[in-house]
Amino acid sequence: MSSTGNGKKAKVGLVEQQPRTVNELLNELLGLAQANGGGMGLLPPMVLADLPEEIPPDDRAKLRLLLLFFQDFVVGQKFEDKGKPQQPFMVDPAQVVVTLAGISLNSGLLPENVLFWGMVDSYPRVAIFIPAQVWPVAVRGHQEALKVPLPPLVFIGHRYDYSIWAVEGWPSNLNAPVYIAPCPNTSPAGVCRGNAPFPSADPATIWQAWDAFMSSKFNEDLAEGKSRACPKNILEQWVRLHEEGADVYPREDLIGTNLTVGGLIKNVAPSTANITIR
Repeated sequence: MSSTGNGKKAKVGLVEQQPRTVNELLNELLGLAQANGGGMGLLPPMVLADLPEEIPPDDRAKLRLLLLFFQDFVVGQKFEDKGKPQQPFMVDPAQVVVTLAGISLNSGLLPENVLFWGMVDSYPRVAIFIPAQVWPVAVRGHQEALKVPLPPLVFIGHRYDYSIWAVEGWPSNLNAPVYIAPCPNTSPAGVCRGNAPFPSADPATIWQAWDAFMSSKFNEDLAEGKSRACPKNILEQWVRLHEEGADVYPREDLIGTNLTVGGLIKNVAPSTANITIR
């Protein structure tokens, strides 16, 4: 199906007709399917004027299935051995993705506190919720570990890429706000892995990756813009909280963003350019 995009007539196959919007075409297809007594998954062939009536002899042994990807739906059509087309039918786009990727969208058993899970580029993407608590952390320049309270966190992994964000608590909806994690060695672009032994992320290894992050020795890399009280270096805030014996990270110190939990689920790799600091 083609359209000039300027209101002029568009050619579809050998038939010249006025272009229609996707919604108009979809409504017509569904209406015709119901009028002909077919199920919602069947489409009358005359509606799709650009489907081939017959495959040329040289191509008969090659084409077995034709998929047409429209803006809002997918149409499939099978062909017999001699190239004769069968009746077209609606195809679930998600099923096309799963079939072509050769994967099964089955998470199996998920570990504790998994917030969301999905498949991206045939690899699992998983996020865990880290409850607020006091963490012993090693910091370069300090002989002993600091005891630092951190707010609730979301730790996300996909392959060897990880990111960390702060939240107010276990998200109750997709609009829950997301904050910059008050940690050095990480940014909206992801965690700086350094020499830490991060595994490839999946539900079985995500907690191992979190342990690798927290057991690494932190330094002043990417330490700016993580704290309102200490905007130039979050480690100064860590030292202050350690010396005060604080057991809760002050929420008013968190740096807000324009992101939500729903945005984290959709945005596989949020870039610094797409994030607004509040």
